[in-house]
Amino acid sequence: MPEHTPTDLAYFAGLLDGEGCLSLNRSVPSACLPDRIAGMTLRITMSNTFRGPLDEGCKLFGGTVRLTRKGHCKHKKYSRDPNALSQWADLYTWTITTKKAMYFLLAVFPYLRIKKKQADAILMFCQTTAWSWRDGRTKQLTKEGKYLRRLAFRAFRHEIETTGAGRKLSWTI
Repeated sequence: MPEHTPTDLAYFAGLLDGEGCLSLNRSVPSACLPDRIAGMTLRITMSNTFRGPLDEGCKLFGGTVRLTRKGHCKHKKYSRDPNALSQWADLYTWTITTKKAMYFLLAVFPYLRIKKKQADAILMFCQTTAWSWRDGRTKQLTKEGKYLRRLAFRAFRHEIETTGAGRKLSWTI
């Protein structure tokens, strides 16, 4: 990965604070995906109508940039009015997951302001999970580790629910 200057890190921390979303997504095996491994995925997304900063972030930190909405809306309220449709701008979303997301979060953490508590709770949670971020192997958690993981996740959920940021998490660990 390319070297990051403090200016780059501060810029992307501001972008995350203003346009970003931090989430812990739970994956479980299902009927259509029986081979899926149950676990948690750290996901960071940022959306913008200008693709430039998202492409730059993708070059520096990895992830993918995709077109999420192409200048129109399928909502009934707007679909009847052709003038309303032409006013919508294209929306691009940059998504980083797992190790790259962890690396990004650790890099921009000192510069965060608005999402600092959420990031802190996520980092605490990730440090207590059974997944080793460095070597990619799973390890057995002790009772204390499981307790700390539960506390960290509750702190993250509480921060999201009190600030109203992101969607409400309806499940617990």
